Amino acid sequence: MISEMDHNWDLLKRDGGNLIQAYWTFGRYDAVVILDAPNEKIASRL
Repeated sequence: MISEMDHNWDLLKRDGGNLIQAYWTFGRYDAVVILDAPNEKIASRL
């Protein structure tokens, strides 16, 4: 899961966005992510 998200962060940077913070919670696929993206389409793709 973490290596897949690392790939997603790279794609976000390529598209002009920036990961600000990420918190992994107790569920297997649960996370809270704070990011900056140029538009909603790029943010929702993540």
